[in-house]
Amino acid sequence: MEISPKRRRNRPTMNYCKCFLMSLTTLLLFFISPAAAVESRELRVGVFPMHPLNFVDQEGNAQGLNPDLLRAIFDDESRQLVFVPGSWGECYDRLLAAEIDLMTTVAYSPERAKIFDFNSEAVADIWGRVYTRAGTNITNILDLAKQPVAVARKDINGQNFIKTARKFEVTPRIIEVETHYDIFSAIQRGEAMAGVVPQHFGFREADKYGLVPTTIEFEPFSIYFAVRKGSNTELIALIDEHLKEWKQSTNSFYYQKIDYWMAGRDPDQTSIPKWAYILLLVVIGGALTLFILNLGLKRQVSLRTRELANREALFRRLSESTKAVPWELDLATNRFSYIGPRINDLFGVSREELPDMTSWTRLIHPEDRQWVFNFCMTETAGGHDHDFIYRAIHRDGRQLWIHDIVTIDMGPNGPEKLYGYFVDITEIKESEERFQKMFREHNAIMLLLEAESGEVVDANDAACTYYGYDRKEILRLSINQLNASDNLDLMENIQAARERRKNYFEVRHTLASGEVRDVESYTYPITIGGRQTLFAIIHDITERKKLFEESRRNAQLAALGTIAAGVAHEINNPIQGIVNYSEILKTSTENPERIVDIAERILKEGNRIASITRELLDYARDNRNQVAFVNVTDLINSALSLITTKIRRSDIEIVTELGEEIPQMTVNPQGIQQIVINLVDNAYDALRCKESLTSPKMIKIDARMVERQGKSGLCLEVQDNGIGMTEEVRKKATEVFFSTKPSTEGTGLGLAIVSEIVAKHHGELDIDSCEGEYTKVRIFLPVTNPTGNPVSA
Repeated sequence: MEISPKRRRNRPTMNYCKCFLMSLTTLLLFFISPAAAVESRELRVGVFPMHPLNFVDQEGNAQGLNPDLLRAIFDDESRQLVFVPGSWGECYDRLLAAEIDLMTTVAYSPERAKIFDFNSEAVADIWGRVYTRAGTNITNILDLAKQPVAVARKDINGQNFIKTARKFEVTPRIIEVETHYDIFSAIQRGEAMAGVVPQHFGFREADKYGLVPTTIEFEPFSIYFAVRKGSNTELIALIDEHLKEWKQSTNSFYYQKIDYWMAGRDPDQTSIPKWAYILLLVVIGGALTLFILNLGLKRQVSLRTRELANREALFRRLSESTKAVPWELDLATNRFSYIGPRINDLFGVSREELPDMTSWTRLIHPEDRQWVFNFCMTETAGGHDHDFIYRAIHRDGRQLWIHDIVTIDMGPNGPEKLYGYFVDITEIKESEERFQKMFREHNAIMLLLEAESGEVVDANDAACTYYGYDRKEILRLSINQLNASDNLDLMENIQAARERRKNYFEVRHTLASGEVRDVESYTYPITIGGRQTLFAIIHDITERKKLFEESRRNAQLAALGTIAAGVAHEINNPIQGIVNYSEILKTSTENPERIVDIAERILKEGNRIASITRELLDYARDNRNQVAFVNVTDLINSALSLITTKIRRSDIEIVTELGEEIPQMTVNPQGIQQIVINLVDNAYDALRCKESLTSPKMIKIDARMVERQGKSGLCLEVQDNGIGMTEEVRKKATEVFFSTKPSTEGTGLGLAIVSEIVAKHHGELDIDSCEGEYTKVRIFLPVTNPTGNPVSA
């Protein structure tokens, strides 16, 4: 409750009269003079967190000494107070920008007097003090040399501290923050060794942050209200008028608020002790509470009784409406004390026909009866909750599969009762048996694998025949033992299948005979009998792989044929040069220097022919399985020198950008060359087929190092501005024998071969294309060391 400036203690009658008159005046003004409201203007006051002078409480209201003084001063004025919260620095900037009209808690300085007008009557006196963490042993300002000290931005306390430190030739490392709370937070977190705040703020807040004051105090100063220079001077004049009047009386509103906010004394305190009010309230509250509790307990007992009855009825309805049949057995008598009414639907017998355990065991299939009885007795005697699956016989002779779920009620002397459910799982078991029959008899090779370890859980007859093992032998194996590929890749494949990220894999498997076959596996996660497994369908693709390799070799030789004409032209130029130099040589027998020069030119042209021939022979050899630690940039340049001989005579520009940072890698050299040749040849065909171009025909080859998913790798891009691809063509581009070219021009193997080579290098291939505009093929190959292992980024 706020205190009026003219209020005095122990005068309630005057207060009531005043309240009545003020209310009446307000109503008269509202009805008689509505224009008065129009004249009211907002007075925007900047407040920043400096408890207890000014702060914003949890409800968003401005509190503290200064807000209370302003509310009293402008209570009778035509101005509406609007408090604008922010940090000290933000309020400072807002006052300069005329975003607020008045600012509280501003210390006077000659510099500030150039931009602000101050009221003349000081509101309060404060001084700066240094706070730190306990145990830091800071006893004087010299201990802060080169130490991080936090101050508030544009705060006079921080500025005074810096001036004081300079006088002692101490240079602490100053950390500027927005508020005094931020200063204490920085010290608490260890970002600052100490911090400078007003003494009254530290007195109230330090304990909350576990901080202690030091003996370093400095520069006491007064605080005032401030307005922007030359504006709102009537405000500070009105403030001074009230402050002067209040300071003349020790019992004034001003001193009451000083006592309340600065000393913690409540001016409204009467002669009756506060503890007496509290005691009275406690007594009244206690009596009222006892009365309410008495009524509440009676009501609760009634409600709980009704609730228990309703819950029991609900439980009965739920348990008796489900296919699971609940039951309860008294172990003292071995008789059922309860069985759900749907027992007749399950076994074809009534509850009266199933009084005890003996009658229940007669329903169990003869082949399962003994082990079920022994299992139940053992688990019950041990006090273990248990469940089990067994076969039972319906009254009409049908075989049932029952899942029995049992909970034990333990007494002081051991098990006393059993609670459980008979659950009919006949349909589930029959479904599993149908799956087992289909699985076992299917002609396709099928394996069930444990989802984590890859152990063979089951294998059909076709799998046993293919791998050459009998059923018992193959169930002792894991996919790791059948696998002839890299084990690291195998575990990654298992995880990808388990997480449904990928289900198609091409791998190599070893048969019992030791023969290694190429297979493709379609692998899916499934749950059987509550067990997570991987269901794999295996196809032998050895012959298909051989055919593809032969086709790849044929495509390589076909590409060699297309390159040959260009190479012949490339070789013809140096041969013609050699002939011409030989003719000159015959006429220069008397000039030794001329002979040496011509001989060097002949040698240069001969080396050029040898280099072209060597690159052509390297590409022509069948080195598909060779792996070497080589300079990839040399491979790319070598491939480009072969294919560009075909393109050079056309009007197509070739732009090459190869990064200097590309390292040596373990690769299949011929595979890398074939990637470059196939991609550039495809780009050449795409440009050749484009009838009109608004820009020059261009093929751009770019190679650089990149990082992807934590791996460092080579990114090779080949881009052209040719005919592009439709989305349908783009999706099928890497399929074997798919081609949009006439049968006399294309085999449909170019991108399929590139895709296979990239996969063998554990890389990625991406095609970006827009029909009629461009095609960009991007390949990522992870960097490998001399042992072939990937290198982390």
